[in-house]
Amino acid sequence: MAELSKIKLKDFNGDLLHQELVAAGLSENHLTWTGFESIRGSQYTPSDVHGFKPGELVFHYDPELTSAQESALDTILDAHDATLLSKGQINKDVDMAAIPDFVAASRNFSTFSRTEQNALLERLFRQVVRLTDRSTDI
Repeated sequence: MAELSKIKLKDFNGDLLHQELVAAGLSENHLTWTGFESIRGSQYTPSDVHGFKPGELVFHYDPELTSAQESALDTILDAHDATLLSKGQINKDVDMAAIPDFVAASRNFSTFSRTEQNALLERLFRQVVRLTDRSTDI
């Protein structure tokens, strides 16, 4: 397994970065945030708090990246905007905001038509799956 170290002195959204890497066909076998400190969940900022160079990312790839792939990785890292949310993070926010609607609907569930009940149950199922497994987008 090849180890590739990159220094990027900027904040990262780990979930979004993973999504961007997967979309580019560069999903890493493992990523170590050695020169970063977690500031909010999957939000990372450069830091030497752990004794490493601030901004150091260590990627592990098998097989080793080609020069074109490494150039694509650099482009992704440089263009990354940590203020944006990944698809999973957006879904979670939407799903959490819908919980009060589900509570209200459950009080009147028996008054709904079969079609409305099925639609509500399908929506609830999708949200439970997404809330329990952030990698799932159904």
